[in-house]
Amino acid sequence: MLFLTVEDLSSAVEVMAFPGTARDFDELLIEDQVVLIRGRLDRKEDEVKVILQEAKPLERMEDEEARPDPPLTISLPAGPLSAEILDDLEEILSNHKGGLSVLIEVRQNGEAIVLQLGEAFGVASSKGLYAELKALLPEECIARRTT
Repeated sequence: MLFLTVEDLSSAVEVMAFPGTARDFDELLIEDQVVLIRGRLDRKEDEVKVILQEAKPLERMEDEEARPDPPLTISLPAGPLSAEILDDLEEILSNHKGGLSVLIEVRQNGEAIVLQLGEAFGVASSKGLYAELKALLPEECIARRTT
């Protein structure tokens, strides 16, 4: 069992790591190492502890945040679209709100016109979202592309 005190500029908390978890993250759990920890909160009376589940070096976390997820790109078929399809698309997007950007690609005269939807139409990537989109549009119309 390993006991640590993790602190920031305003407070400190005791962190407890079971032997297997302590071994998994022993290279990170050293004095003055800046880390991001994830764990389970354990409250007993007036005492609060964190049971360590994961630790990451802060630099690694910053690198991951610097690379945003590729947007969801929806390529609408050429030709007129019914108001019903557009209404259904709006409903699907609003039922899966999240932080992932959505691009709408429309092909016209051989050229792609790409529209980025506002933050209000951001989605949470999930199997349910993709299943609903694939029920509405052909599968090739839905993609995650790096820009």
